[in-house]
Amino acid sequence: MLEAIRCDAGNVLRMQKTPEGYLRGDAVVSRTGVFSYLNMDGTTRYELRHPDDILTQTTLDSIKQVPVTMDHPAELVDSVSAKSLQIGHIGDDVRIDGANIIASFTITDADAVRDIYAGKRGLSLGYKVSDLINEDGAYNGQTYTHRQTGTIVNHLAVVKAGRAGPAARINLDGASVQLDTIPDKKTGVVMSDIKTVAVNLDGLDYQAAPEIANHLKKETARADAAETGAEKLRTDHKAEIDT
Repeated sequence: MLEAIRCDAGNVLRMQKTPEGYLRGDAVVSRTGVFSYLNMDGTTRYELRHPDDILTQTTLDSIKQVPVTMDHPAELVDSVSAKSLQIGHIGDDVRIDGANIIASFTITDADAVRDIYAGKRGLSLGYKVSDLINEDGAYNGQTYTHRQTGTIVNHLAVVKAGRAGPAARINLDGASVQLDTIPDKKTGVVMSDIKTVAVNLDGLDYQAAPEIANHLKKETARADAAETGAEKLRTDHKAEIDT
């Protein structure tokens, strides 16, 4: 069993700007199917979101009134972090449409509204999977190796691109996710939408994005080379003085 954070995506069906400058609309925020996840060791597993597991009243109720964020936060949104992370919220209108879940939502943050108009229009629903079951099978012609159950929604993120590809987009005219298998120390969950690698600073281990780790590695190598050069210069100067 593995408790994890997963990310869905959806397509905005209607979006309007209110007199207050908010963006308000409906979106497909989750759907059933088989989705691929890339493990840290480079292997891929395929997880099934079956209608019996995700199209439930428990899941629908958990979507209502959750925060909307800009990108996925590094930790679950809660009453402490919501003030700094929240750019809007999902409403109470959450319904099933075939294999999809549709929800109403509002974007209230001015910077977020500008980013959306500038082209950042992907949507990704972040939710906890309390039970990830090892199960081999096929669903609608797609094979899977795991089954997600116990889905509880935490937030909806506005991202550059959603997991559903072109469908996961905000229309104003109205794939694989890297899985970090190291659980978060505070929540015990795994953030699957953010690929991280281990870095060491002053004897302490941290999880960082690959580009940050690569930059740190380059800067560390540059600092080491500078220190080596400085030590050689000191040695040469001492030799000259001794002579």
